[in-house]
Amino acid sequence: MKTLASFLTVLIFLVSFSALAQPGSLDGSFGINGKVLKNMDFTGQSVAIQKDGKIVVCGASNGNFGLIRFNTNGSVDSGFGVNGTVTTSFGSDYVEPVGVAIQKDGKIIVAGSIRKWIGYMDIYGFALARYKTNGLLDHSFGDKGKVITANETVDYIRAATLALQADGKILVAGNNISEYFSQVILHRYNTDGANDADFHPDTGFSIYDLMNSIALQSDQKIIGTGFTYVNHTKFHFLLTRFKTDGSLDSAFANAGKNTTGLETGVAVAVLKNDKIAALTDSSSLKQFTRDGVADSLFGKNGKVSVPFKAKAIAAQSNKIIVIGMKNGNFAIARYKLSGKLDNSFGINGIAVANFGGNDEAAAVAIRKQDGKIVTTGSSDTYQLAVARFNGDSNTASVAGNTVITNAHDASKKSLSVNIYPNPFRSTLNIDFISTGKTRKKISVYDMRGSLLYTTSTVGSTRLNLRSLVYGSYLIKVTDENGKELYNGKVIKQ
Repeated sequence: MKTLASFLTVLIFLVSFSALAQPGSLDGSFGINGKVLKNMDFTGQSVAIQKDGKIVVCGASNGNFGLIRFNTNGSVDSGFGVNGTVTTSFGSDYVEPVGVAIQKDGKIIVAGSIRKWIGYMDIYGFALARYKTNGLLDHSFGDKGKVITANETVDYIRAATLALQADGKILVAGNNISEYFSQVILHRYNTDGANDADFHPDTGFSIYDLMNSIALQSDQKIIGTGFTYVNHTKFHFLLTRFKTDGSLDSAFANAGKNTTGLETGVAVAVLKNDKIAALTDSSSLKQFTRDGVADSLFGKNGKVSVPFKAKAIAAQSNKIIVIGMKNGNFAIARYKLSGKLDNSFGINGIAVANFGGNDEAAAVAIRKQDGKIVTTGSSDTYQLAVARFNGDSNTASVAGNTVITNAHDASKKSLSVNIYPNPFRSTLNIDFISTGKTRKKISVYDMRGSLLYTTSTVGSTRLNLRSLVYGSYLIKVTDENGKELYNGKVIKQ
């Protein structure tokens, strides 16, 4: 019985480590050491996460929509399409996806660009497809699961981005591009794929504007970023907002637009407080108030420089996730609302995934259940690469429906032990309250469960942990009989 009790104690302790995995560390429960490589005929261009945690990745597959779905452990989901993959052809027309999203009912939306050949003329436009949860086309959407919006009166329409409204309607933004001009195209579809007759996008944009990314604020107003040609002289960064009917929102920034800086906006995300984060082609990260004014509390004049080639961003509550490429590896950084890197994440706020080649992350999604971060992109050793990083979960699921609650944060007092300050820089104070004069053992572990430091004391003490690198650690305190008095997380900054 004693042996069984000891085994269970060790098991529970190890589970708590798993639940408290260092934010930004690769998730060892996914693929091989947090990574999956697949030799596919497409690379990961967009990613979405289902409610059950399964991961859908899409890309351009020889002129078709290509999709693959992974189980939560990183294995390919054989119940999706054919052996886990789906290829959707639009006949002789060439299509290229730009986004994938999961509807509330679990159905999967993919949007992209299409080039149609009609006689001797090329016609360009938007293409959409909707899939059932098993990967089959949903014939209740559009024409047997597909929608094409093309117009032979315009030059070269290319889709750029996709977003789902709270009511299920589908937004696709793109651009009409020619040798001499570019113009924003914004389109909304009803849930059945039909054009939304109540949506009238503003035509007040100049013929030198371009939209690369859109996101939705809590009131469903549409935030977009790209570039604009100011005074017919130089291209400027563009951040704009549309009302829910598609009209330009004049209450946003300067008559609906913020056009500061000689950059191009490539990605935009809306934070939990409706502040706006935007990424530029020069790897600058900008933050704005909900109404489009540069946030003076973020970095320097609302802007910071990302220390790697950045490609995409996502909101993780009120923190900003940036992904891209650093030294030939997937790179991911997490920023606070102040514009400072979050030192509790990865190493000094940055984490990497090395697939062994010239690797570049292209898209990112956040798993709502536990804050885990999924990135996809390409590696030159394999075509498609996916990595999953640990987030800031308060719970972790194990053994089906069993839920283990994380050890509490050390900044909160227990009934018998008080540990402070948290976060700390070099020393950590440990005060004992009503624990008597028994000797206590104090152990410090990294988030993999490796013992780094141990000491014993009768009364309150101070630990010198200057030698530890920045990150999260677990403190465990037991009395002389092995009874646990404390088990909590601390952060070194």
